Amino acid sequence: MGIAIADLHKFYRRANSETTGLMAKHIIASAIVGIKDYYIHQGIEISASHPKAAAIVILPFVIQITSIEEGFLATSRISNVYELEATPGQVLKSYLKSLVDELVWLQSHKEELSSSILEELHLLQYYVRIVE
Repeated sequence: MGIAIADLHKFYRRANSETTGLMAKHIIASAIVGIKDYYIHQGIEISASHPKAAAIVILPFVIQITSIEEGFLATSRISNVYELEATPGQVLKSYLKSLVDELVWLQSHKEELSSSILEELHLLQYYVRIVE
């Protein structure tokens, strides 16, 4: 199982702290507590080998990577999904793959979802779309 993206460093970069003073303050505060923001660009394709699925980022979003005692934790505002891995690169790959897995599962069970889980599906679909 894995993600097929050519060069993570090319596609993922920390959020630009020069955009606003508020963002700069957030980046500074995040650095103090060991949190880094990774900007996921529109148009990035995420491939998962199991289940065989691919998705494309339709709106950019930020993944927060937090350094913790056990390794690195990845989260974002677009999903309740989280991942824990040994390195920042591993956790980014795992997190993106998990987003695809979550989206595939939610879409295949759409009729069975509660209204709150359906809202989670719609939020995720706002940022990421499965491609054939």
